[in-house]
Amino acid sequence: MHITHLISNLEPGGAETSLATLVEATQGSNIRHTVVSLLPRGVLRGRLERTGASVIELEGGRGLRGALSLPDLRNAVRKNDPDVLQCWMYHANIAGSVLKMIGTIGCPVIWGIRQGARNIWLDRLTTRAAILAGVPFSRLPERIVYNSEHSAEEHERLGYAIGPRVIIPNGIDCNRFQPRPAMRDRLRAELGLHRDTVLIGRVARYAPMKDYPTALHALASVINGLPDAHLAVIGPSLNGESAQIVSLAQELGCGAHVHILRRRLDIENFYPALDLLISSSKANEGFPNSVAEALACETLVVSTSVGESLLVQAGSHRLVRPEQPDELSCAILDLLSVAPEAKAILAQQGRDFILKNFSQESFASAFAKLWQETCAEWRTKRH
Repeated sequence: MHITHLISNLEPGGAETSLATLVEATQGSNIRHTVVSLLPRGVLRGRLERTGASVIELEGGRGLRGALSLPDLRNAVRKNDPDVLQCWMYHANIAGSVLKMIGTIGCPVIWGIRQGARNIWLDRLTTRAAILAGVPFSRLPERIVYNSEHSAEEHERLGYAIGPRVIIPNGIDCNRFQPRPAMRDRLRAELGLHRDTVLIGRVARYAPMKDYPTALHALASVINGLPDAHLAVIGPSLNGESAQIVSLAQELGCGAHVHILRRRLDIENFYPALDLLISSSKANEGFPNSVAEALACETLVVSTSVGESLLVQAGSHRLVRPEQPDELSCAILDLLSVAPEAKAILAQQGRDFILKNFSQESFASAFAKLWQETCAEWRTKRH
């Protein structure tokens, strides 16, 4: 069975890393993969190619118009003659359905939606346009895969078709994401910090839905009670986005306590170095990978109650309401004050929770079953 994946880019975001995880877990035996990216020079290309998957990167532009007007897209997909076209996120979803409408492909199309839609005004203009354009197009795919129940419900309230709904939570490679005690001293040395520095982490792109201001306000309060606390951030670009974070941190008096790191492919070495990870998102999370990955690494987690409900509510060690920096800071201080023996128990419980509920194996088998069943239904329908 040949699966062709269509995605906007291969930078290390949530959808992109989930795609890589899925390909790693299913490439070979009776499944082979081709990945078509609308944008070139993605850093995940090498990871995908090491599995044996084929990767085609097109010289497309950003936004919906770039996805639909790209002249090479039709040829790239048609040439691969897939059994299933698996799309990832809004622009790719619409582009894949348009290819089917114009007769470029003769196979089933499956959409992939990896975030919530509670407040689409927090998304960029082009993303909002693609979300809304997806309402009429959502009648076209054979299946729509969401990574959380609430994400499906929020899209369906916007008008997305209900019938194609499939829920497949993300899977975590727990061999990759595991405790690595040596990383603690290594990261602190990299940041020029004392080995006993309390290090809090945040892994998220810079976007309104991720709510960095709440995280920074909480950090400023934490420092009042814990002066040696620092925040290490991965996700924002090291240009204007980082400057905005640094500027607010300086206004709040915690600028010297904030460290913005380059995006890295060895993110599995970041989580185990932390004393605690926070997720401060205020809306539109589907399945916050950083929460699950940190738990798998036996890192303590404080999260807002936003995202896949089983993960953030049952898995997080402390849960707070969104946009409440005082609650977030209190939860951070409370969790950091737990006795070492109790922390170790909480950390182990977090990893066991991921192994039980969100393993890479269950994630991969659910997609493999979906592709097989969709192909079988498609062949029956055509005959």
